[in-house]
Amino acid sequence: MKKTIALLLALVMLFAVANFGTAFAAGEQTFEMVFATHLDENHPITKALYMFKDQVEKESDGRIKITTYINSELGDPTEVIDQIRMGVVDGGLFTTGHMAYYNDKLNATMWPYMFISYDHAAAAYKGEVGDYMKQMAADGGFKVLDWMYYGFRNLSTNKPVEKISDVAGLKIRVPSERVNQLTMQAFGANCQTIAFSELYLALSQGRVDGQENPIATMDSSKVYEVNKYIAMIEYTFFTTGMVMNPDSYDKLPDDLKAIVDKASADAAAFEMEMFVEEEEKLIEKFKEAGVTFTYPDKDECAAAAQPALDELKKDYDEDFVTEWLAMIEASKAA
Repeated sequence: MKKTIALLLALVMLFAVANFGTAFAAGEQTFEMVFATHLDENHPITKALYMFKDQVEKESDGRIKITTYINSELGDPTEVIDQIRMGVVDGGLFTTGHMAYYNDKLNATMWPYMFISYDHAAAAYKGEVGDYMKQMAADGGFKVLDWMYYGFRNLSTNKPVEKISDVAGLKIRVPSERVNQLTMQAFGANCQTIAFSELYLALSQGRVDGQENPIATMDSSKVYEVNKYIAMIEYTFFTTGMVMNPDSYDKLPDDLKAIVDKASADAAAFEMEMFVEEEEKLIEKFKEAGVTFTYPDKDECAAAAQPALDELKKDYDEDFVTEWLAMIEASKAA
């Protein structure tokens, strides 16, 4: 069904491209655009998308109309990011990991302990690191207007993890991505690959001792019902971009580009503030449900993850690794 919808959308968009502008007023055009995200309506990123849509349509006096699709209505993220790259979909909110299919250097944004706090990530986005990430996205065929949070991945378990060495020997469900697998192995975990849809049952049956995910994902999957300990190790940070097809952006006149740019910046600021507030609320919700939070020393965690980082660096040329890590370190000191 999703592939059928995507095909129909592609045909509609190709027709729209052939008839892209119609007279709005004297010499003005209107632009029909499609934006998407894989997240549901309650996620801060989806709310930011709605804010972006409303602001663009209002400030453009209707010269830009945006149709939004959420909750993977157009397919999974890898399908939709491909549609954005082709111009079938004009834009959306997707992670650097999704864009990394077209430039694997973007995976470096998810290396262990690149971003050490939400404030650090926000500051880095506004500086050299954020600009460099936009260039990496551009090299992959994407126009990124702004960056926003997708969140840190933390660890839930059936026993307390007070220090990172307590992870040794635990059976941890980990997705197949290299950064997750290698880092959990460096921590001493016995990594298990289990479909996300089967995770709750696996935890409740004791097939695995724990799993790692952002707090919001632990909430949506109700992990907190079966794992009563969460260690805030914040070992990898996922970044979302306000992504557009470059041609979709470039065909806008300058005054409409300015409106899109401003709406994107406002939506990013809104999302980042809301994301942190929502995570704090979820932590309180988990505590009320009987979850105990621990906070292992971050420096010890980063030191334990070093073998994983060393292995990940081997995937890239030395010049890129040196340049990227130097920028990250400079952003931490800023």
